[in-house]
Amino acid sequence: MKNIFFLLSFILSILLGCEKSDIFDEYVPISHIDGVWIENINKSDTINFDNWHNPDIFELKRGIEYRNGYYLPKKHSGPYEYKISKDSISLQNLLSSSRCWETYYFRVNKSQDAFIISDFIYKSQSKTGKLIFTRIE
Repeated sequence: MKNIFFLLSFILSILLGCEKSDIFDEYVPISHIDGVWIENINKSDTINFDNWHNPDIFELKRGIEYRNGYYLPKKHSGPYEYKISKDSISLQNLLSSSRCWETYYFRVNKSQDAFIISDFIYKSQSKTGKLIFTRIE
């Protein structure tokens, strides 16, 4: 009986001690990011960190839509100024009349070919509340 209890507790401790590894668990220090990145789920939104003269600005490209008789960029498209800190990114939409910074969770994976960010595009439409972007250039 004692051996069964020991064996059962050993197996239980192994099962509880095993956690699913996440590629974003390990903190990777980064203060600047470059390249073109695509959102993993819809694959229609891209972030371009390379086409601005100011290295602290990126452009979110979301495509166009027909609205009020015109073809216009989708909501939240355009240039954003950004500041990266340890596990967050502060964004300011440069086309908005608001000059307020909004801070979101942000983490780059160890190989720096993907990053995860709180959903600042779809807001409540995202199931997880986070978006993953993968580097394409």
